[in-house]
Amino acid sequence: MIKKVLTKNYPTMKKFIFILMISHFFMTGYSQTEAKVVPDPRLIEAFGQETVDFYMENSPSTITYYNFFLKESYTVMDFPTEKKADPAIYYPVLEKKAQYKNVYSDYLMQEPEQFNILLYDITVDAFHGASFLIPGSRKILTFRSGTEIQLLYKEHLAKGR
Repeated sequence: MIKKVLTKNYPTMKKFIFILMISHFFMTGYSQTEAKVVPDPRLIEAFGQETVDFYMENSPSTITYYNFFLKESYTVMDFPTEKKADPAIYYPVLEKKAQYKNVYSDYLMQEPEQFNILLYDITVDAFHGASFLIPGSRKILTFRSGTEIQLLYKEHLAKGR
């Protein structure tokens, strides 16, 4: 009797699984085209086109994180004009990583959203963030703490879904 029930429902079950597989295929394709990741040009400048292409193909979420990091992890503000002292007394001067020492950057002409922080030797504390003096200026680059960046990124992902 059980064998009769199973054989009777087998074609229906087969159709159901087939429909389920096809719908999964289309939903996956839809979600991938809907959430197309576009790398920030600063990623290409810092990592190179080949590396960015590799991550785009194998781990687009890495590109999504770096895009977020470049936009939301820091602020640039002017050192208070009422303080006549040299800002370098209060903040360490931002320095480029060794491989980017010869890359020209006009700090004063760049807007904060154009500033490529990935070219610089920066360590951000997990709980306190970090602040640096931008060379040749009275501008201070202030990073959020690592914990705050992670919380903001989780919120960013939650809003995007």
